[in-house]
Amino acid sequence: MKEVKSILAVGVLIAGINISANAQENNVAIEKVTFKCNGSTMVGNLHIPGNLEKGRQYPAIVVVCPATGIKEQVAGSYAEKLAENGFIALAFDHRGYGESNGEPRNQEDIFRKSDDIKSAVSYIRSLEQVDREKIGATGICGGAGYLVQTAVGDSRIKAVATVSGTLSYKGSVAAAGGDAILAMAGEARQKYDETGEVTYIPIIYDPADESNVFATEAYEYYVGNQDKYPTWKNQVDISSFANFAALEITTVASSLSKPVLFIAGTEAVTGPLSQIAYDNAPGPKELYWVEGATHVSLYYNEEQMNQASDKLDMFFKNELK
Repeated sequence: MKEVKSILAVGVLIAGINISANAQENNVAIEKVTFKCNGSTMVGNLHIPGNLEKGRQYPAIVVVCPATGIKEQVAGSYAEKLAENGFIALAFDHRGYGESNGEPRNQEDIFRKSDDIKSAVSYIRSLEQVDREKIGATGICGGAGYLVQTAVGDSRIKAVATVSGTLSYKGSVAAAGGDAILAMAGEARQKYDETGEVTYIPIIYDPADESNVFATEAYEYYVGNQDKYPTWKNQVDISSFANFAALEITTVASSLSKPVLFIAGTEAVTGPLSQIAYDNAPGPKELYWVEGATHVSLYYNEEQMNQASDKLDMFFKNELK
């Protein structure tokens, strides 16, 4: 199962965006926003550059969380960096996660999460100061796989970037037990449909073998920061494994004709997945390696994140110009 663990107060109205949060030292304001997806209320953090000019429209980026992630974690970190560089950026909680409502909770469903992404795109395009024709999206870890599949059929997303992309979960399903875990997933779904009761397991385990860099870093990042991110829960609906089995990026990437940037660490266990996706994407495309970075260090290592963020900035400014 271990492979699965895988500043300035402002309060003004600027062209339809109500900046009522506290900006940080980088002069980025964060506003909590809500929007609907199939009747459920989703909650996001809108990261807003402090130098917006009234009457102008700006490109915007939707940032998709890793599997089981919430908007305040790594998605929020990258959204803030994008806003520092002049983009309006939205990090959001998927339905069933964090502050968003929706049942069952903590279920990974590629189709459900794809709908969430589409609703996030609809919301950010509705903002008066957003240029509706200049929408990009970034997906991190499992969110990268969900995003790529969504972007294939959503023409509103003009450019796609992934960071530490877990672009296929077939290996994770196999490592978690293959047919055995899928049988458990099936029974969990049966139980939910009959009783409404969800069967949960931890998504992050305390690694017994500290040489497993991925597991160790994931545990330290997620479980070690649980007090900092109280709406994050270390659990996943076990029926999610049936959905994981459906996420195979090779076929999907071959259909992604829009510009795409894959960012991966040279030491990341998921690096080969970005390489495979890059090889199969018809282009325009780029694969960018962050030297020395692991899968999870791109979540928290400031130097590596800045390197990735600079690349995202160049990519989106070029593709959304």
